[in-house]
Amino acid sequence: IVSHRFLVVGSDLFAIATYKKLVEKYGKDDVRLLTQHAITEEGLKLSGPSTLRGSANISSFVEDFPEVRINISDKVSNFYKDMRFRPFGGRAKSEALLEGESFYIDPKASFNVEDLFSFIKEEGFLETLNEGVIQYIPVGLNSSEKENSNWVINCSNGTEVYCEELFWANSPYNFFELHSNKTSLSDEIVEYCEETQTNCTLNIKLVLESPLTDMEETLFLPLSYTHDWGHFIGEFSKFDESSDKQMAEFIMFVNKNEASEEEISRKIRILKKNLEKIFPNFKDISAEE
Repeated sequence: IVSHRFLVVGSDLFAIATYKKLVEKYGKDDVRLLTQHAITEEGLKLSGPSTLRGSANISSFVEDFPEVRINISDKVSNFYKDMRFRPFGGRAKSEALLEGESFYIDPKASFNVEDLFSFIKEEGFLETLNEGVIQYIPVGLNSSEKENSNWVINCSNGTEVYCEELFWANSPYNFFELHSNKTSLSDEIVEYCEETQTNCTLNIKLVLESPLTDMEETLFLPLSYTHDWGHFIGEFSKFDESSDKQMAEFIMFVNKNEASEEEISRKIRILKKNLEKIFPNFKDISAEE
């Protein structure tokens, strides 16, 4: 049994930012961050194609965070069809888009992550952060009847983590899914959590030893031209001459009930085959996953 006053559950930058604010306000002895794995430098990076999209979202971001350096792209997302890339909004139509995919058609912007999350630049940040990490896998949660605690998190190794105040930085639906006494939740909370349910996202990052393309658009590569299986949606970074590397980051939406290791491996093979067809020199380039 482990007990703390404040507990943050999550491992992304927003969870870490919440943890940092609580530590600054209440001190590090009273706050813990519950994650499934240690926080690494790679884990602090935003993954996949740009997620700051749409004119309204971009305008709100610029207004709320004027200190953050931002680059608004004029590139239109492209889809691959009939042996070439075509822009969305033209005469040609893409293969059927699955739930969530249309979001990546909207105009995109990129921003400097360190401007928004300045703690990344602090010397020794990772070492200090991981001192406050509890590394367990949550498998259930409920209200607590134990003195000086309101919540208990059940973990896969049998550990029970109690806390007075819980800050849930994973998805709302994940909170609902793990809650063992759903009838205790209000109708409004249940409705909200259920409405946030989405498919999982498979993130595939390829580190290329040579430049493959100079395309800056968000690219949609269909998994199939005969079945509505969705798309790989990705972007290529500019080739970094200092490291001799180019990054390719793709995502696709996956039903978590179909996310077996075998099925994930098959999808990664499909992506690589697609890249070979579209960019013939891909097969000659070393690509680290």
